[in-house]
Amino acid sequence: MIRSALKVLAAAAGAFALAAGTPGLAASAAPSAQVTAIPADAEIIFASSMAGTKDPWGFPARELYVSRADGSHLTQITHAGFSHNHFGVSPDRRWIFTNRYSRGDTTGDGKIDYRDFKELWLIDLKTLTERRVVEGVDGGYGGVAWSPDSKFVYFSIRQGQGSNIQRWPIAGGKMVSITDNVNTLLHMPGDVHWVSDIDASPDGKWLGMLYSNGNREDPKNPRKVRIIIYKLDGTEARFVTDGGPMPAGQYGMWPAGDFDPAFSADGKSISFQRATTARMLKRGASTSDMMRQNLDGTGLTLLSPKNNQNQAGISSYGGPHCQVVWSVWMDDEPSHIEIANPDGSDRKEVRFKGEVSHVQWIPPNPPGACKPVPAH
Repeated sequence: MIRSALKVLAAAAGAFALAAGTPGLAASAAPSAQVTAIPADAEIIFASSMAGTKDPWGFPARELYVSRADGSHLTQITHAGFSHNHFGVSPDRRWIFTNRYSRGDTTGDGKIDYRDFKELWLIDLKTLTERRVVEGVDGGYGGVAWSPDSKFVYFSIRQGQGSNIQRWPIAGGKMVSITDNVNTLLHMPGDVHWVSDIDASPDGKWLGMLYSNGNREDPKNPRKVRIIIYKLDGTEARFVTDGGPMPAGQYGMWPAGDFDPAFSADGKSISFQRATTARMLKRGASTSDMMRQNLDGTGLTLLSPKNNQNQAGISSYGGPHCQVVWSVWMDDEPSHIEIANPDGSDRKEVRFKGEVSHVQWIPPNPPGACKPVPAH
């Protein structure tokens, strides 16, 4: 769950905030770096420092890996020696769009985390090359998303005191801000909003995203973050979740509420992360559960174990069997992956020799709708 601390980043925002329609700068070729093709049977993609390599600044490099859903057939995809933040494979499996910490510790606090500058990169899985795109933009807060035709990507950037979702054509061209009117559509006061943590619906008509009205970290006006869906033609937006029972306020690095929505393959429901009050983890975050809910507000389902003492987040909903996959951060063990059916049944853990996180389903090969696991 990578989200901005608005106060920490406020000084940097002025330099990098872009108005709607700002041209995307010409893409630049990456330094020579090997890219490995995604095997045909790969089902999930995730980031990990399991290789033990370091980035140019001496921090662990979190490269991209793929595997089958059970963890078998593990393959390292990137080898550039940088840490990846959020990423997604295009529906046609030709591309990976990712943001990575390829400028190092830009805050100077001695670590690499969500506060540091995140460059946007496009990886070509056919030519096995990568290039930096939309240069000068610190983007991809909370996630990235693809259009169904694999021609556009969506990501969040800071703008003023808040943020907006951008659409950018991978063939090159202007980056366009598409959520400027979200407060009006939601009938929320003011002109400041924070939107991030995005996913695109399978039909390409909607974006699911985290929403907060104003500065969500304002101690004088605490509020929860909630999930909304936004129609890409700009005519409609509505709340989907209520933020859960956790009292509003800041809990470590994240506020109370719901994060990181992911659409189901039929576009009728979402999985998402919900902050809880079970305890505070050593990494400075509260516990959180993985949830599932229909877009009409019905069918709220807990996917994490009851009385969960860990942080569950960054989900993806689909795969070959219409399941939800997510990451789990713990205090004294490496982070791992969990997978469950939409009703919470048949939950499994997938572990590797090192930490893994930000797992996403890879679009099916060949393309087609997922098939639920038959009931036992």
